[in-house]
Amino acid sequence: MGNEKSKGKKDPYAQLYDASFEMRMQAKSLEKEAQRARAKEQQERAKAKKFMDKGDMESAKMVAGEAIRFRNEGLNYSRMSAKMGAVSAKLDSAYRTQQVSAQIKQAVPSLKNALKQMEKSGISTNMADFEKVFEDLDVQVEGVTGALDNVVGASSADSDAVSELLG
Repeated sequence: MGNEKSKGKKDPYAQLYDASFEMRMQAKSLEKEAQRARAKEQQERAKAKKFMDKGDMESAKMVAGEAIRFRNEGLNYSRMSAKMGAVSAKLDSAYRTQQVSAQIKQAVPSLKNALKQMEKSGISTNMADFEKVFEDLDVQVEGVTGALDNVVGASSADSDAVSELLG
């Protein structure tokens, strides 16, 4: 994979990934060998049938024995391929688990700093300051609203007349 540290030692994550990759390649190679063995089995069966058709039972038995050997060989290759695939899947899982673990490990100090900054007294002081600013804003809005009412000239008598007209 190429993730190597300066001293020539591979990163443990890279080692797991590389091992998993190698296992997958070996599994594919073994499966191809199993297919070749199955093809040879079919060829030997065809030969055995030809010998049987000719009446040469001794040669047919020898060739049939070879066909059985190729079939067993193909089955063994298939079994090994399946086992290699399973090991590869387990290595992939370990690789992903290590990555997640490293990410969590990096996040923990940030969480600790956030918790340190969230002291109860600090939070209550911040909330009190926020409420004070909010109350000051309300007072200023009421002042501006009162000033606008005075500029517009709406008096209580005018408001009563408007209410009476609408009501």
